[in-house]
Amino acid sequence: MDRQAMRGLSGLAAGFVLMAGATTLEAQHRPIRMGEAMAGSLTAQDPKFGDRGAFHTYRLEAKAGDRFNISMNSGDVDSFLWVAKTVGGLTDLVVQDDDGGGDTNARLRFRAIEAGTYLVVAQSLSRDGVGAYELKVEVAPPAVPVVAIALAAGQVLEGSITETSPILEDEDPALPYQLYTFTGRGERVRVTVRSGAFDSYVRVRKVGANGEEDVASDDDSGGGTDAMVTFTANGQYRIYARPLEASSTGAFTIALNALPVVKITSRPIAIGATITATIEATDPETDGSQYFHQYTVTAQPGERLRITLRSSRFDAYLTWGRLVGTGLENTAVDDDSAGDTDSQLDVIVPREGTYVIRVHALGTRETGEYSLSVARQQ
Repeated sequence: MDRQAMRGLSGLAAGFVLMAGATTLEAQHRPIRMGEAMAGSLTAQDPKFGDRGAFHTYRLEAKAGDRFNISMNSGDVDSFLWVAKTVGGLTDLVVQDDDGGGDTNARLRFRAIEAGTYLVVAQSLSRDGVGAYELKVEVAPPAVPVVAIALAAGQVLEGSITETSPILEDEDPALPYQLYTFTGRGERVRVTVRSGAFDSYVRVRKVGANGEEDVASDDDSGGGTDAMVTFTANGQYRIYARPLEASSTGAFTIALNALPVVKITSRPIAIGATITATIEATDPETDGSQYFHQYTVTAQPGERLRITLRSSRFDAYLTWGRLVGTGLENTAVDDDSAGDTDSQLDVIVPREGTYVIRVHALGTRETGEYSLSVARQQ
């Protein structure tokens, strides 16, 4: 459940479980013995939350900036661990974990953004789960200073996420990362983060006079659980390499490659025509790493057009728009409106001119044959 969903439930299910019975639960908040394994046992008589099962709450007093490692291990229940803070009668989820401790054990890292009382909740993931568990809350070692590592095109560097890695405070939940810098001069580049230890995530921000601006982010486009982004680099950038889950640690590699310039050819297509062609690995790519073909069609104001893209080789995706400079300003997109995995767009031409149709697969780096048709509708 994400943070917004938890807040939405705060006045309903969460409010009922944690607040309506506040007198009873307040007395049952268990003290934390820092650094010790604390034994507990979830029973059928314990309160439940949402679609999950029985839970116990522990009171954690923290100062702003305090860091903790929290684990819940059990051979009886599938552990679910979360930290919450009650503010103005609402129970606000801060961070949660299911299997970060390996197998069905939970483990998370938590940094207190502000001083106050937090609730550590040890819970059964399944509705009917009961049994013994051990909860451990430890003070985490201080984070290492943030040192940005210079990354150049053609390099592959090794990195590691550890218990002392710095944490991205503006992520929800806060996540450990390693920071890289790169300066581009108009070239298209691809950043790939790979790891056998965790599900990789990469985030690219451009550094400007007013701070950092998001450029691209990705989870699995590098294949499997590896992350990959492609963008045109012009200026200074910060690249954040991190795991998808806050509790993950381990080694990874990061690679930066300059991509060869592939000329974008716009092929004309007449209204009433159908074209068959094949997307290949030598075609230009979108910023989302999809090979594409681009077509132009000239139309009059008020004309109603139906554009259909079909392929048995890939999940078709259509974009309709106009060229602005060297980029495409899209005004309409579609994935599956033609049925199955085929795409279809119905558009009304706003003014006379030449418009662009871009065709590609929904997935990254997919190729294959397709048919594209443009028909006038009454």
